[in-house]
Amino acid sequence: MPSRRTFTCFMAALLLARPFAAFAAPPASAPHDPVAMIDAIYVRAAKGNGQQGSGFLFDQMPRYFSKSLLALWARADAKTAKDEPGAINGDLATGSQEPDIKSFTVKPEMREADKARVTVTFTHHDRSTPGSTVVRYALVRQAGRWKIDDISYAGDNQSQPLRGVLEEYIRMMEKP
Repeated sequence: MPSRRTFTCFMAALLLARPFAAFAAPPASAPHDPVAMIDAIYVRAAKGNGQQGSGFLFDQMPRYFSKSLLALWARADAKTAKDEPGAINGDLATGSQEPDIKSFTVKPEMREADKARVTVTFTHHDRSTPGSTVVRYALVRQAGRWKIDDISYAGDNQSQPLRGVLEEYIRMMEKP
């Protein structure tokens, strides 16, 4: 039977070690979840009265977007005159000029080893916009992290995915 002294030392060591466990790095095998990534984007975009938007994505593009999407975007930007807005001049999370997120739901559609599709359904604060909006994200895994490879918006005015908008813009700007 352990003595009281042994038991006390054991408990003290356990209690002292516990706060440091919070600083330990997660195991290298811990997966990065594409649903959690997209959810975090919408949590940030919906802050305040829902009109924060996802402008922060433009500030940290390599963190969020795939290499091939970044390369396509750079080609489009290279075709843009300095005083022009460019191919993408709206909020990416909402597919609109005025972000307005009241509530949202993020759901996985498909997940493979290096590809995933995630759907976001959100409702608006603005009562003049009926129903909800659906945004679909195609993601790829690069360097151990999930990256957005394309974004599609449901609805009549948003029928073309992000890649299609960028490609169309490049074609349009290359015409004489």
